[in-house]
Amino acid sequence: MKTGFSRIAEFKNALFALTVGLLVGCAQPHGVGQEKVSLLSVDPVSDINLSVHPVVTGRDRADLQVVLDQTKAVMRSPEFLENARSLNSAYPTIFMRKGWAAWSISDVAAAIQNPTNGIRYAATPVWIKPRDGGATTGSNVGPNREWAMSINSSPLANWRADDTVQKSCAINTLSHEVMHTMLDSQGWMISIDGGRAAKSSRRSGTTASYVVGQLAQCTWLQKEGRISSDEIAMCMPVFYYQKKPNSVGKFAVDRCDDFPAGTPVKL
Repeated sequence: MKTGFSRIAEFKNALFALTVGLLVGCAQPHGVGQEKVSLLSVDPVSDINLSVHPVVTGRDRADLQVVLDQTKAVMRSPEFLENARSLNSAYPTIFMRKGWAAWSISDVAAAIQNPTNGIRYAATPVWIKPRDGGATTGSNVGPNREWAMSINSSPLANWRADDTVQKSCAINTLSHEVMHTMLDSQGWMISIDGGRAAKSSRRSGTTASYVVGQLAQCTWLQKEGRISSDEIAMCMPVFYYQKKPNSVGKFAVDRCDDFPAGTPVKL
């Protein structure tokens, strides 16, 4: 026979499950809370470990593989780390998750390229979900309810555009989600952007996943010759949108096609 206390506990568990479900349905890229993952199920390694999910076929599969390769290449590039170091004064403290040590943007970039202290990347298949909604990484995200990264059709649509800046928005989305594949030695995500503490950092534009998305996008534009290294600092805030000062920010996806060839990538 269930006691009143056990019913209350069941209700709390159900409410928590509902809350997580609502988070997964968010329109913006995000990690699913401070999620803990079974390390046996994701085979963590010391380098970015994305693959195209078997359910993705044809042209989508070929194009998605190119975007994944480009994302990994730019995040592993010397320019990525050099640009991060040049931005330390603008981004001296980056929010990873509640209780995590204070890292600068260059600390984050260094950890991405050379993870230490037990940090590893989860093996993460990427698929294109057949409905609207933002990119998500976590357990139960795959088509078979497995650990995965899901995106909608927008990143590939951006990648297939002729305009270099619009193409770069695909790099932003995927590199943002890469941050949610980084796990500590216990299997917890080291970077989240949901919850009260993360929302506070999104008001100041210092959430790791968003900052890394911007850094990868702007670095990719530099490597493509669209902007110079001197223009990285003014490129960074272009792709972070806040309705008003100190409001919770998000990826400025509506700006992806605002910069035709020759137009400076700046606000």
